[in-house]
Amino acid sequence: MNSEDMPEAVEMERLTHLAGDPDSAGTAWPQLIAELAEGHTRVIVVGESGAGKTTLIRTLVTALSDRGQTSYCLNCDPGLPGFGVPGTVSLGRFDGHQWHVLATEPLCSLDAGRFRLPLLLAVTRLLTRAPPGPLFLDSPGVVRGVGGAELIPALVTASGAGLCLLLCPEDKPFPLAGELAALPVRLIRLTPSAHAHTLARPERVRLRNQLWQAHMAHSSQLELATDGLALLGTPPSLDNPAAWQGRQVALLCNGEFKTLACISGAAPHLLQLQVAAPPGPVNQLLVRDAAIRDGQLRTLRKPPALPDKAPRATEVRVELGTLTSVAREPQVAIRIGQVVATLVNGVTGDPLMQLRMLHQPRSLLFDLGDAGRMPLRAAHQVSDVFITHAHADHIGGFVWFMRSRIGHFPPCRLYGPPGLHRHILGMVNGILWDRVEDRGPCFEIHEWYGEHLRRWRIVAGIAGAEPLEDLPLREGVIRREPGFVMRATQLDHRVPVLAYSYEPRFQLHVRRDGLAALGLAPGPWLQELKQAWLNDELDRTLAPDGRTRFTVAELASQLLLEEPGEQVVYATDFRDSPENIDRLCRLARGAHTLFCESSFLCEDKDQAVRTQHLTTEACARIANLADVRQLIAFHFSHRYDRQRERVYQELCQYTDRVVIPDGHRHGVSNR
Repeated sequence: MNSEDMPEAVEMERLTHLAGDPDSAGTAWPQLIAELAEGHTRVIVVGESGAGKTTLIRTLVTALSDRGQTSYCLNCDPGLPGFGVPGTVSLGRFDGHQWHVLATEPLCSLDAGRFRLPLLLAVTRLLTRAPPGPLFLDSPGVVRGVGGAELIPALVTASGAGLCLLLCPEDKPFPLAGELAALPVRLIRLTPSAHAHTLARPERVRLRNQLWQAHMAHSSQLELATDGLALLGTPPSLDNPAAWQGRQVALLCNGEFKTLACISGAAPHLLQLQVAAPPGPVNQLLVRDAAIRDGQLRTLRKPPALPDKAPRATEVRVELGTLTSVAREPQVAIRIGQVVATLVNGVTGDPLMQLRMLHQPRSLLFDLGDAGRMPLRAAHQVSDVFITHAHADHIGGFVWFMRSRIGHFPPCRLYGPPGLHRHILGMVNGILWDRVEDRGPCFEIHEWYGEHLRRWRIVAGIAGAEPLEDLPLREGVIRREPGFVMRATQLDHRVPVLAYSYEPRFQLHVRRDGLAALGLAPGPWLQELKQAWLNDELDRTLAPDGRTRFTVAELASQLLLEEPGEQVVYATDFRDSPENIDRLCRLARGAHTLFCESSFLCEDKDQAVRTQHLTTEACARIANLADVRQLIAFHFSHRYDRQRERVYQELCQYTDRVVIPDGHRHGVSNR
């Protein structure tokens, strides 16, 4: 909507620096202040995240205070509030220096778009407690899609706002112009300050955590019996303690908010909490999707809708590769977000999982068992290999992989437990390299030592392993890139074994309606935009149509939608012990997909104990405790080559999360 489409619109060019420099707005500024003081008791400020809504409100409130008028603000953004605590909405008063919170309503969610109705109800309750005088609503930055089309007009209607201030650059259409124009509210479009900018995701997370940590600075421990305690919102099952760990919750008594807390432990009849303040009597607990994960307050992944039909994995019949492979069964492949994970040798062959990235020519490998079924082009695109341990069925394919890397390839990174570089060096030295010249395969070996990674460089044809500088380990992160982190933990199999977690920062989706609004055609530039956004190159410019240049921040705000990334965890060859189960559950908690060994049926538990492997029950127990979305079991013992349906049947007795490939679904049903 253009300014001329709005009745009585203020001149745009005279309000260019309104949020940051009211003096530059000329006579329009006092006119607006006078209007707010005398004619409008409730004003909603709407704009995308980073448009400067909170700064504008603070400037307006200060100007009204200079006229002797006390005004108030209702913060409606639970994700990164201008004042108050993340996971809540708050009513506040500004004293000229800082905000004072007068009342708070908990959401226990950071996602205003997903929990639109609870947010609207919380705002409505706070509106009844607002003192007389001008009241500003600082709306969430949800201005696109169904969420924005429903939420923002509903906030306007519920608040009875008579004026809507739209913060939007002059040369861009406002996404909700049509919806707002249909409401009985006066619209004034303002150009954001030149100082307004979209915060990079890491900065938003950092600021949110600062607010939460400040709120919990004087917290104390509390235990609550669940008997007689009403669980509100979207609580997980009390039979699943792992799903409760770290949850942000609100304590209430007969609907009255008492305090916020974080779950530190859970059992079917008892909850342990870290409370921000002593709550007094409590009979209700509000739980939604905000939780502390890896020391940060985050939104948990949305539970998937149950499909009418499983499976979500398929078997793929493939020709054998360049060498002879002992594996004859179908591969198992599944798409998970922006990657495709493939068990190259199926569920009974040597462990080898390829994680292929869909929008770039790159793959990651997990273990290196028999590799004869992998095409050479796939090996050429491998950048990193994550080895659990050096038993033959997990590393025996290295010679094939090394041979495929002869040529001018960048070094391939290998990760694994202590001693890995000696195993790799032994296999490299077992080959005669007299004709390789300068085309020898090159590997950088990273060995796990708890607090740090020890590293070596090994080049075929050059004697010995060259020591490299050690790298520190923090929170188990062994590799960090703009698009993902790789995390590991050590398990016990009588020898050290590593389990791995691939954790994308988030997924980016392109808005087709945004492309149409900007008059742009899709093309390779979209991938360039995504990569620049992931690298936080917000000021970089692109010319999608070859003419008009946009900054990455401008294009991202119009075109990109973020969703939490889909975590993939890979674990095999470890015994059923409390320490192993606890470590793996911490690594895999809330993951989209867990690839986990299920080597033996329960009737063969003695064999599982003797060989330090898992039974079906133990595998399923881990999936339940870690609250993963789906389980892909593999590394079945060869004794079940002709009775794999029995393995799946037994898994389904203990969990409903197991994914059964098409070829094995006959006679098996998920519980």
